[in-house]
Amino acid sequence: MRDCSHILSSAASGRVLLFAAAAVALGGCASTSGHRVPGTALPETWDSTALAEEEGTGAAWWREWDDPFLDELVARALDGNPDIAVQTARVEAFRSRLGLTRAEQWPRLDGQASAARERQSGAAFGIPGMGARTDNRFVIAGLLSYEVDLWGRLARERENAEALLRENLHAREGIRRRVAADVVTTYVSWRAALRSLALLEETVAAREETARLEDVRRELGAIDEFSLQQAVSELETARAGIPPLRQSARLLENALGVLVGMEPSELWNGFGRGPDLDNPLAIPAAVPSGLPSELLQRRPDIRAAEAGLEAAAARVGVARAARFPRLNLTALLGTASLSPGDLFTGDSRTWSAGAETSGVIWDFGRTRAGVEIAE
Repeated sequence: MRDCSHILSSAASGRVLLFAAAAVALGGCASTSGHRVPGTALPETWDSTALAEEEGTGAAWWREWDDPFLDELVARALDGNPDIAVQTARVEAFRSRLGLTRAEQWPRLDGQASAARERQSGAAFGIPGMGARTDNRFVIAGLLSYEVDLWGRLARERENAEALLRENLHAREGIRRRVAADVVTTYVSWRAALRSLALLEETVAAREETARLEDVRRELGAIDEFSLQQAVSELETARAGIPPLRQSARLLENALGVLVGMEPSELWNGFGRGPDLDNPLAIPAAVPSGLPSELLQRRPDIRAAEAGLEAAAARVGVARAARFPRLNLTALLGTASLSPGDLFTGDSRTWSAGAETSGVIWDFGRTRAGVEIAE
């Protein structure tokens, strides 16, 4: 019997070790996210001097126009844009979500304290002579719980949260650049309309003077009526071009006011000055040729899409891990007694330790469908 018991015990131990090894192996399979970045054939070498050493160097690209008024407009738009504010709030939310997933990978310690007075029924025991009794009960305990991440579910949830945070960070950067580009484009068009309007008004003034001189010359007999009417016609043609240009400038001014969150009149008064039309915009440096195609990966929208793909791949890992059992370890340490004075005596100590596993046996394809949805 001793030999048989030893053999059975060895066999049971072998099965336990085999199951543990299989659990670890399956956990490794279930925890993979499956996301791979496709390779791209690139040149062996390229001129690295054509790029800034740091990616953040080109963040304020509009400063290359060397226009302080434009810099203030872009800064005002970036600070007050509601889309950027909403995306910033989303970034903070996903940053908190990442903190939650990180905390889920660590043990949890809960505290408990209770005081109760209860009366036990004597008739419920079914023992003759056993009467009812009233007792006090005081308990102070701490419960430590920890989930063993056998299948990588918690790790994949953290990867998903990290990828979602990166996706929203890049999306916010994309919105910021889009807002700055809209402000710069509208400002340059507005400035051009104002400049064209100023030049046309100068032309009208010059042609008014020309028409006046031509009228004097006609009275002196130096020119005929036809020459005078030709000068007047050129004057009226120039005057007719002012209203469309003025309307175009006003529309662009309104659009720029919407972008920066100001009334059109505040564009001139809110900053204490308007655009300096006499000072021409600086021409930005031309984009150098021969830049590598991998520069496209720095675009915020492409980075956001890549992070979104990583998040989706991590969600597949979470769905796969949901098909396997969960293993939770628990430990309880505390004191319990009928009198508060006995709570911290040796006899009042109580503790327990254990492990619990639970998982799906048959759910008619629910977890499999969850994997398919994630994929």
